[in-house]
Amino acid sequence: MKRTLRYALTAVLGAAMVVPAMAQDNFPDVPDNHWAYQALENMKREGILVGYPDGMFRGARPASRYEMAVAINAAYQKLMSMMSGMSDQLKALDDKVNGLMGLPGEVKELRDQLAALKATVDGMQAWKDDIDNLKKLAEKFEKELASLGVDVEALKKDLADLADRVTKLEKRKPAVDISGDLNFLALAGHGNDDEYGMTTTGRITGAGRGAYSDAVVGMTRDLTVLHEAAFTFKGTNDEGPKWRATVVVGNMLSGVRDGFVATTALGNQSQLQLNRGFRESAADVYIQDASISVDTSMAGLAFTADVGRLGYQVGSYLLQRPDYTPYFDNDRWDNGNYYFDGGLLKFKFGQANLHLWGGRTSERESVNGVEINPLTSGVARFEDDFAGNKINIDQSFGVRLNFPISDMGAVNLAYIWLDTNNPSTFFVDNANQLWNRSNVYGGDINLKFSNFGIGAGYAKSDYTYNTSKVLTSDNDAFWAQLSYNQANFGGEVGYRQVKKNFGAPGDWGHMGVFWNPTNIEGFWAKAHFNVTPEFTISAEGHFYKGADTDAGALLNEDDRLNSFIGRLDYKLNQSWSLMASYEDVVLDSDLINVPDITQRWFTFGLGYNMGNNTRWSIMYQTSDIKNLDLVSNRFAERYRGGLLSTQLSVKF
Repeated sequence: MKRTLRYALTAVLGAAMVVPAMAQDNFPDVPDNHWAYQALENMKREGILVGYPDGMFRGARPASRYEMAVAINAAYQKLMSMMSGMSDQLKALDDKVNGLMGLPGEVKELRDQLAALKATVDGMQAWKDDIDNLKKLAEKFEKELASLGVDVEALKKDLADLADRVTKLEKRKPAVDISGDLNFLALAGHGNDDEYGMTTTGRITGAGRGAYSDAVVGMTRDLTVLHEAAFTFKGTNDEGPKWRATVVVGNMLSGVRDGFVATTALGNQSQLQLNRGFRESAADVYIQDASISVDTSMAGLAFTADVGRLGYQVGSYLLQRPDYTPYFDNDRWDNGNYYFDGGLLKFKFGQANLHLWGGRTSERESVNGVEINPLTSGVARFEDDFAGNKINIDQSFGVRLNFPISDMGAVNLAYIWLDTNNPSTFFVDNANQLWNRSNVYGGDINLKFSNFGIGAGYAKSDYTYNTSKVLTSDNDAFWAQLSYNQANFGGEVGYRQVKKNFGAPGDWGHMGVFWNPTNIEGFWAKAHFNVTPEFTISAEGHFYKGADTDAGALLNEDDRLNSFIGRLDYKLNQSWSLMASYEDVVLDSDLINVPDITQRWFTFGLGYNMGNNTRWSIMYQTSDIKNLDLVSNRFAERYRGGLLSTQLSVKF
């Protein structure tokens, strides 16, 4: 690693001197455009070829047998030197592994050394041919080598031992692979003219603390610094059970603190933190995933069984976790999986795949008692901040079938049982009815023909109390779309209808702070254009109206909800990138004397790749939201402010 860095710095700071030096280092009688120039340079640098006393190579002259013997001996000495160095490196790594227990600070250094050793071992396959060739040459030039004072029998034995050691080293690897990431996130919010700001996820910006609690403040008094480190341990065995586990330490996972403006860190990975400002949480530890995977069979049927804490998703209208942290880029928080403690069985029938899964989806808490990844189901009622007719799911079971249609695409079908141990009430036909279960089912098909793609799907969520149905009407969703993509341009148009009682735990989008809206029907369109390989323009528009009249829904019949998002992405070079976006959402109510609810955000971002595994980014977003209190129990009529966020992320 250090040598690579030294070479890189030398190339950048002194390339003008390095290149001529390399040319002069080679044999003077070999021109730099000769086909063998690079190979001869490498062999001379490694000490395998030394040339004649006058420095010449004299490639046109046939080599004598004694000259070949000198080259063979030099190659042999070089190989033995490399093996000796590798043995020392392996011993040092063994000592470090033996002393690693309980010393997380050694993980990065050990991983770098393991990566360097792995790169060397991966390249050792080519050594076998070289060693075999050296053995043959040693036998052919045995007399000449002996005249040079070389112990030919010892040379042959060393080469045989070397070949054996190469074979063993190729099979050797550490029992545990360690990887992970380290993230630092700073969030500084502000309000304008005694009005709080608001993000697209409904988070409050400009909320003071301490003596300024509940006051509208600037960035210096609404500054939150968060950090999180994750360590993934994975078994490296090629045979037998596979295992992995991810342990996370940080202050991003948190509950809610009391106050007029409630505050929290990033929350619990799967729920909106509406009307809440940003704050640090206490340091905490939690297990994101931990599982064992076994390939086995039963009654002659082969399958893979994954057991432990697992992440899974089915589709955006059935089971998929929304990304409620757009200001924080991290796979754990953004991958769309819901996590459960249980098992997943994966069967394969030809090209078709069948998955069966089930387990606990609640009481998976951090050391501080924070629920990590809660799963809810039910109807979103915006006036209750999405509380409404929803239940917390305690256990879930599901079956999913995926099968291809030629090479054009595939069909996905799923049925999911979502169950709670604490029944709730559902407001149906002016009466409260008890319910404790949601059955979500449906499927989709996606096909591609050359540059064109088509897709369609259907999903439904039934509500029951044990086996008695509580509600089975106006609780489905339908969508269809057509897309076209070529080298520099792509677009998509679609239609969807989401009924007022549809309550699957999915992620079918948001329009400003309205996430997973229901009782809507209408069209959407998206397009992107690559002006240059470095510069992309993209835009999307959504145009919906209320599907039915319902006093509790976000939209009533004839109401209009439209949104537009435009974005520019520009890659300055291999390290720097820029982005800018504008989002505009308007809810036009059909009621007399009710003003439009408008939401607008401007966002600007800058990213810098500091290396293959390190990235720094900064983003600033302004907000201006009017009349939101008309559809919510929020405490303000207008929100104007901004949020500055910066993140440093390191992967190892």
